[in-house]
Amino acid sequence: MSQTVAGCTILKIPLNYSYFTISGSDHENFIFDYVPSKLEYRVLTDDVKQIMSMLGSFQGSNTLLLDNEMALKRKVAELNNEYNQSQQIFVSLDRDIEKQLMVVSIIGGLENSKNLALVKNKLLSSYFEYKTDHIELSTDTHRFLFSKGEVQSVRNTFKTILMELADYCNVYISIVYKKTNSCSLNVIGNSDAVDLAVNKIKIAIDGINPDKVIDYVSLEHTSLTPLLGGLDFFHFKKIMQETMCTIYLPNLLPQLFNFESPSEAKIYISGNELYVKMAKDAIKKLLDQVKGYIYLKEVMIKSVKRDLLILDDNKLLLENLIRKTGCFIQIPTLGVSENYHDSLVDIIRIQGSSAKMVEECGKLLMEFITSYYHCNYTVTTQLPTGENDVVEKVFHCLQKIAVSQDTVVSATVNPDVANNLIHLKFQVNSKAAKIRKTIPILQSLPLLLDTKFLKQQVQFHLELSNEERVFIEGKKNGKLMKIMQKSNVAIKLSPFNEHNLILQVICENISESLIGLKLLEDELPTKVTFNVPECFHRQIIGVGGSTVQTIMRKHNVFIKFFNSMEYGKSPPSFPSAFVRKDNVVIKCPSKNKAGIPDAKIELQNLVERFSKCTYLRTYLKLTRSHWRLLADVTDPFHKTFETTDMISDLEKKSNTFVDFPIDEPNPVFELEIAGLENNSELSANSLSTILPVDYEFKIGPHQSWSQLQDADQRQLPSPGSIGHWYLECVVLPLKLLNVEVQIFPTELQDENADAQMGANSIVLSYFKTVNEMPGPKLTKAVEILENFLGKYGFEIMARLIRDPASYIIHKSKGQVDNKEAKSNVLYDHNVPFDMEFKEKVKAFPSY
Repeated sequence: MSQTVAGCTILKIPLNYSYFTISGSDHENFIFDYVPSKLEYRVLTDDVKQIMSMLGSFQGSNTLLLDNEMALKRKVAELNNEYNQSQQIFVSLDRDIEKQLMVVSIIGGLENSKNLALVKNKLLSSYFEYKTDHIELSTDTHRFLFSKGEVQSVRNTFKTILMELADYCNVYISIVYKKTNSCSLNVIGNSDAVDLAVNKIKIAIDGINPDKVIDYVSLEHTSLTPLLGGLDFFHFKKIMQETMCTIYLPNLLPQLFNFESPSEAKIYISGNELYVKMAKDAIKKLLDQVKGYIYLKEVMIKSVKRDLLILDDNKLLLENLIRKTGCFIQIPTLGVSENYHDSLVDIIRIQGSSAKMVEECGKLLMEFITSYYHCNYTVTTQLPTGENDVVEKVFHCLQKIAVSQDTVVSATVNPDVANNLIHLKFQVNSKAAKIRKTIPILQSLPLLLDTKFLKQQVQFHLELSNEERVFIEGKKNGKLMKIMQKSNVAIKLSPFNEHNLILQVICENISESLIGLKLLEDELPTKVTFNVPECFHRQIIGVGGSTVQTIMRKHNVFIKFFNSMEYGKSPPSFPSAFVRKDNVVIKCPSKNKAGIPDAKIELQNLVERFSKCTYLRTYLKLTRSHWRLLADVTDPFHKTFETTDMISDLEKKSNTFVDFPIDEPNPVFELEIAGLENNSELSANSLSTILPVDYEFKIGPHQSWSQLQDADQRQLPSPGSIGHWYLECVVLPLKLLNVEVQIFPTELQDENADAQMGANSIVLSYFKTVNEMPGPKLTKAVEILENFLGKYGFEIMARLIRDPASYIIHKSKGQVDNKEAKSNVLYDHNVPFDMEFKEKVKAFPSY
């Protein structure tokens, strides 16, 4: 006899169970710890002891447990009180200790689908993850934090600051002894709160350091931070190189979880007082420049994929995307929907100072989203007979999928009593590998329900970039037709948003559907992008494309070259134009991806061969001041060109490769230009016409000259010394005028210069903004320098303006090492972010 089955929807969401134990004074190496009054923890009840025993955690009389289950349990109880009676929606929470997972289950009637989505969002808004971070302290580098030079003797003033920050951020802070002269400062709490606390502690440590001062630049919103940094955060790196300061940034991805920072947006700077002033001024100039040119874009994303983007811990990937593009990405907080028209779709906002890079950021983000699949599995069967609880068995089947595959899964149970049928619809959302592993579990459903399926259908939904439509279809839909013939699946393409389309793989048989999915995945594009100097493109491509076509056939790949015209000019408001963009794409079906590395190596070998055999070099002897001014896009000079792509424009016009450093060079360096025939010489001549003007002072011998030289080499001068006053009275005021000053001892001067024997030089470098000389900028700069030199008794022996043409020193034939050029000169997006810079520039929700 058939049973009565109530229609319902079941949703399972696996969440990471994160926990930490606080052992306090029970820890043998304990030096200090503090538990804020608002921090939730579990005391050692018998139940908690059992949990900790299963986790293998340390137990002692004072041991406490921090975990993220407590907040969720409260929310579950609250939601059950609100919805269980009125809406017949039930919420439960199960924990799997072995897999360190919590699984949220939401069950409701078919008529309550909208309320189910609302309940899900409310519950996720209470979810967060615990994390820990640490700062290594030692008596050698942090002597000001310890009394008596002993690591066990932490100063009370520092302890007080730590307790205040623990209360402010609601985190647990401890200091644990490691060895004779070092200890570890540990922070445990909500992941966002820990990021906040760790950076505040670093700021506090710098504030206690007697050799440093702290200052900040206020922002209207944290979303401006990436715009200031520009591509690959080039400008933050440049400022730190020039000033030896540390920069602490606001959190690049604030409020992914429902944690509201109590702070306003500020960029903090720590270092020597005079250099901090320079860094602050540089950041304020960038801020003034980008505020007037802000571009905004909105992209659609399925709500479940937005949730997975956050829950799968993709924060580092997203931060790297923000750094790479210089764009801010605003992802709605977990559990919060900003699209009131459609609960299944959310909106991600992207903000940048270049329309092109905003578009590129959106494209790269959507490409990553394509790694998430959606699967629909619909079944029609007869109503089971006897005491067969369909809902309960489906519930346990979903639990198995959620726990074993860490996958969001749901099912709709829809009985058709009149026809003695029941319709089941399962939905799974996850990465491709996990989706495939859920299929065997779904295949066991007939056995589980003790019935035969009358009808079934599997649908896999994949997102793919609109740009790849022709690639995946093949000639006259040949690729898709071949897949459908081999696997008995149907494949449909439908638009989703301006970046992506939806690929649907539909089949009436599970086994056939997996075959079709695998065949389709084999045809999905795999690609790598990198930079090859544009002057080599024509030779690599060959006559009529013969050379590159040979490489493509050999490795079964497709190669495309882009030129700078396709990227367009960077507007004067756009920083980091010297950071080169990837202009070569190697692409192929995934089944042939093994050929991509070999094809890339062959292209690079061609560049090396052509360079060695046919290219001439011309060298310009330039200075650190030249580099700083050329790389400083806030200088009004750049506006006269209506672009900050001066180097790229020069290369394009002269068909050359200009080896412009991405990092601050030595005080004097040789800039290499490579090109065919006399192109490098023509390019060098063109570049010399836009170089900064050098106004040189020849200075007689002076007993304090070495102090000026040390200050010029960024050796911190002692307060009150001539080097200190040189920085404060000359370098800093000239920075405000966009004038660079550099000191050249006799041994660094051009051997061909008409310098008096034994004389040193001080050179003012600046861009002319008008044709007439001298301009008001030079007059003011000369006055500042002369006042300083006169005050301290330096003799000015001569003045002269250097001829930029004299910087061109020689030309020769030789090899350009493209690999070295990429790593040292043209920023390669495929190289990991500079680790030292990473340590200095942290995501920092500021005071």
